[in-house]
Amino acid sequence: MKEGEKLRLLTAIGNLEIVERVHEADFEFIDEVDSLEALEDLVEMMPMDALILNRLIDDDGLSLIRICKKAARKNIKVVVITEDYHGFSEKKLISSLINEGVYAFLTFDEVTADAIENIVLNYPKEFNYNLFASGEANTRIEKVVESVFKEVITVYSPLSQGATTTAAHLAFALASTKNCRVCIVDYNPLKPSFKRIFDTSFDFTLTDVLDAAVRQNLTYERLEGFTKAYKLQTNLDILPGIYEINDYYASGREQYREVIEKLKFNYDYVIIDTHSWFDVYCTDTALKLADKVIVPMYGDRHSVDAVNRYIEAFKRYNDFDVRKFNFLINRFGGEDLTFVELEAKLQGRIIGYVSNHKALDKAFSFRDKRIQNEYIEILNAIGIKAAKHKRILDLFNRAYRVVKHK
Repeated sequence: MKEGEKLRLLTAIGNLEIVERVHEADFEFIDEVDSLEALEDLVEMMPMDALILNRLIDDDGLSLIRICKKAARKNIKVVVITEDYHGFSEKKLISSLINEGVYAFLTFDEVTADAIENIVLNYPKEFNYNLFASGEANTRIEKVVESVFKEVITVYSPLSQGATTTAAHLAFALASTKNCRVCIVDYNPLKPSFKRIFDTSFDFTLTDVLDAAVRQNLTYERLEGFTKAYKLQTNLDILPGIYEINDYYASGREQYREVIEKLKFNYDYVIIDTHSWFDVYCTDTALKLADKVIVPMYGDRHSVDAVNRYIEAFKRYNDFDVRKFNFLINRFGGEDLTFVELEAKLQGRIIGYVSNHKALDKAFSFRDKRIQNEYIEILNAIGIKAAKHKRILDLFNRAYRVVKHK
């Protein structure tokens, strides 16, 4: 910029009083925009130095995220005006905006000409997370830390017999029956499948998280911004896996460990889906850091023999603490060994059986109470008390028995 020239600012505030306050600053104001569509086009086409945005002009914040992403590519400084730093949904949005390079936020009360001049001229190189460390935000974090048990549950199937489906349904059953925060993370770099099983798309993946860990700027708040709340259960957050296999080699065990440790701070329960290869960094780390390991497997003789060989090897070479391992018989049917045979042959504790439901891999199966009740029984078996869903047929039968008794 030449000497004597003023910085060029574009505003999208939509509040006359705030607009007047901002325009008292010593800058050249290009325009005040009231259309998000027009704003996206202007950011692409018009030269500017900074952009002042009112967070309230976009209900869900998705358009703001897109606009800020475009602004970052053009090195445009972005200042976001917001009502509140501390609400849960607002923190999620702010974290997403931070991931797009937005490092300056003001509340409406803080907006003055001097404040705008100072923040634009001295735009921070990174976000100051102390903004979150007071008032309601601090109270909320303390409550989370003190709540329930803060467990990491790793789902590992050495024979690839249903780890992802089990992890997804356990996470959903836990979130839908307990007043807690749950995060499910995909640590399976060779077969990532959360997009399919949850029937949704994601703005961020584990690749973004690991990249932040490598750069040593993965904060608790930023990590939370990388996750996505599930549309059917808002207290269940999803962190999808690595969809470009080469990205797996960009990180080491220390990064996978850091992700789990930070997730455990943010959430009451962390459910980790893993690959069947126990020696890849992510699976190895998830098995070692887990409070409990759930091993889905089929109930036939060959599966039992193969799983027993894995357990024997883990014991022999002290790879993992097999006392944490709990076995789940997946897609249990008439051709499998009987309950008695399985209990006798398998070297470990069986915590439950899941029937061979045809719809088990479909997203709509999360709404099937019969399927969910089988996973709730598994939660109870590992010490997480959860009430089963009441089905209409069960209520009808109960009413019939009461009437008949009378």
